[in-house]
Amino acid sequence: MRAILLTVAAAALTVQRGLAGDCDAVTTAIVKHLHVAHRTTMVVTQPGSADSTMLFVLLDGKLHINSNNAPTWTVIDLQPDAAEAMYRKSIVDENLVCHAGGSETIGGEVFDVVATHRKGARGDIDSRIWISRTTGLPFKVEDNLAGGRRETSTYAYDNVVAPAASKPPPAQ
Repeated sequence: MRAILLTVAAAALTVQRGLAGDCDAVTTAIVKHLHVAHRTTMVVTQPGSADSTMLFVLLDGKLHINSNNAPTWTVIDLQPDAAEAMYRKSIVDENLVCHAGGSETIGGEVFDVVATHRKGARGDIDSRIWISRTTGLPFKVEDNLAGGRRETSTYAYDNVVAPAASKPPPAQ
């Protein structure tokens, strides 16, 4: 389960506080994002394999997880302050670089795009993050990993509700 949490965090949490400019903008957006209810759709593309989809709902200190449209969801406790602490801890050892990547208008909304590079547990990761100029929240994160693996996460912050078929993970 920790691996899933770190994957979710890594998809969205890519920069180190204290770095000037572009990294500060992303850090601010991600920290805000961790304290706001939201839905995430993560599409994983791996050469030679079918795409897979992970769905996440963060609401009221619970992270609901669904893989490939399974009939049930797993739910785990994930308090925003704990998620933020995990984020801040996970980035300490990653050598992160951020560069402004321009802006993009999607559905009439303007997003600043920031490109990042980091050395994480899964190897070098090159990412692009779209941050809403209106809300200051991330809209999309695209992670490119070793071997051609791509993880594209999109976030929605409206009408967030807990999935009806959520249950805790099996005891280990």
